[in-house]
Amino acid sequence: MNKIRLRFLGGIGTVTGSCILMEYNEIHYYLIDAGIFQNENDLEVERNREKVLRKYASRIKIIFITHAHLDHIGLLPEMIKWGFNGKIYSTKATIAILKIMLEDAMKINGNFDPQIINSMNFLEFDGSKGENHFKGFGKEYKKIEKDFSVTILRSSHILGSCTWQFRWTEKKYEDYIQFDEKEWKYLYFTGDIGSIREKNKTNILFKGHQIPFVNPNKTIILESTYGGIIRNKSDNFYNEKISKLAEIIIKNIEKNKFVLIPAFALDRAQQILVDLNYIKLKYTVEGKRFHELINYDNICCKQYKIP
Repeated sequence: MNKIRLRFLGGIGTVTGSCILMEYNEIHYYLIDAGIFQNENDLEVERNREKVLRKYASRIKIIFITHAHLDHIGLLPEMIKWGFNGKIYSTKATIAILKIMLEDAMKINGNFDPQIINSMNFLEFDGSKGENHFKGFGKEYKKIEKDFSVTILRSSHILGSCTWQFRWTEKKYEDYIQFDEKEWKYLYFTGDIGSIREKNKTNILFKGHQIPFVNPNKTIILESTYGGIIRNKSDNFYNEKISKLAEIIIKNIEKNKFVLIPAFALDRAQQILVDLNYIKLKYTVEGKRFHELINYDNICCKQYKIP
């Protein structure tokens, strides 16, 4: 029988540090996310995890990344130091953000080494085909091992977020058995997922989110950090947010003042940039487009170091 075993090395009993070791048939090893712990100081948990990952790093074939927050990618440099030399699968957008996030984190920690990032071997899920690309978002599965494959779905968290759906057979089939004759099982990893409903979009980037395929024999590993919160937002939440932001900006421009928007995190910065662009392109004030009222040469983004 084909067997899959999972070992949770973070994100369970903790909020951060998402990292799941997946074993297939006792000889094939993979990781779903490789995140650091943030503001959680259980040294015993961290030491135990490091011991496991040092043992398996050189045997791990693929690391599947759901998105580019540090509690999902921050361990990648350490994995490489510990011997990982396999591939890293994720979306094109996540890989671009991942490199920036890791470089920034390594500089802050005083251990920046560009060779580590340059040595990472990526496979991009971006809708195209090629040696380092894969046509993704549920359109096809990519074979990993015999009768074990994976596909990718869009998620509603940050730019590039995805979820992973694995397809495998518990029974070992002969090569001549056709696909439709096999009994497939499905294993689905959500990563972080944003709060979104069709009538309650908090971010216009995520209108194309996808839910897991409706399959029998499906197991879902759901990351539920914020699962205990009910968010009673109006069906017009996004437009209300945009309207308020535009109102604040217009008032300050009329008074020849600045608008200072602290955006300390990747998700917050992304939301602000998307909202400002949406206002620029779509919003109207007294019949005029927003961009007609503002001299965009006076708008700038600055990075401040906080002492």
